[in-house]
Amino acid sequence: MRSGGEKVLMRIFVGESDRHGHRPLYEALVGLLRKEGLAGATVLRGVSGFGAHSVYHTTKLLRLSTDLPMVVEVVDSLFYRGKGAYLVANLVAYYAMKERAKEFGMSSEMLAKNDMVIDGGLKSLEICKRAGIKVGYGSDLLGALQVDQSREFLLRREVLSPIEIIRQATLVGAEIVRMPGKLGVVAPGAFADILVVDGDPIKKLELLTGQGENLSVIMKAGRFHKNRLAA
Repeated sequence: MRSGGEKVLMRIFVGESDRHGHRPLYEALVGLLRKEGLAGATVLRGVSGFGAHSVYHTTKLLRLSTDLPMVVEVVDSLFYRGKGAYLVANLVAYYAMKERAKEFGMSSEMLAKNDMVIDGGLKSLEICKRAGIKVGYGSDLLGALQVDQSREFLLRREVLSPIEIIRQATLVGAEIVRMPGKLGVVAPGAFADILVVDGDPIKKLELLTGQGENLSVIMKAGRFHKNRLAA
């Protein structure tokens, strides 16, 4: 077991009856974690509980099927696991929900939980930065919320520099989809996907917001979808 350095605790919740092949799932997980060289793992058997489907599980003898909750606790070094690991963050979704809480019919309890996620999201960026874990730029916004997707650049600015955020949206993204050298760069052999910004986004990150209003050129696969330079 590795010792020293900052550690992280992860809990994996499964059912006692869940299987992987012919083995209990929790047993298969422990075997995998050990094979991958993680610092430690412990399996805990729950007394009672319920999950996403609200099915109540208990140890009471009168129940014919218990299927008790099993918890696999995993401990490992943040620095060690940062090698080769990625996180794709999407903070703007939670800010957008907070701002439109009334429109979405969110209760005070929902808003409180949403605020916890926002606070935790920013802290996760700080933790990943210290641990050397690369973070990608993600956005799952759909419909009316889609116009907010580029605000993610500004939200990350609270803990990251502009150049770090731009690299997350380009170079790191290319690595995540396993296309380094093809995406996120302007180089021979890369895809001809190019944006021309009206100004320096490293000095003014807001230039990357506004749904492309500050972009003179948008090129995808060598084809212009916007070209103000030719005007």
